[in-house]
Amino acid sequence: MSGGGGGVGIGGIFTQDLLPVSNWLTNKLVSNLYEGESRNAGRVHVCPVCFHKFESPYKLNRHLRIHTGERPFSCPHCPHRSSRKDALQHHVLAKHSNLANTQNC
Repeated sequence: MSGGGGGVGIGGIFTQDLLPVSNWLTNKLVSNLYEGESRNAGRVHVCPVCFHKFESPYKLNRHLRIHTGERPFSCPHCPHRSSRKDALQHHVLAKHSNLANTQNC
């Protein structure tokens, strides 16, 4: 055999030639899971979709709504829905400030 000396061929590429890339990818994914200093005992919470890192599971779960499209917070005054409670509070104050003040009694 030629081109790498002795591995099993896959489409002309030998598996031993793929191992460095495979090891690099494995190391990259593992390094995404852990990071040096963090308030959460060195644990970094990583989005499985985009690999964005978060310091708390709460922030990761909040972020995941971007990918799922989930909007669990609904406006009591109109059909608007939000993925974040703070965004809904902002919406109510901006769009329904005259109604929000009367219902807090």
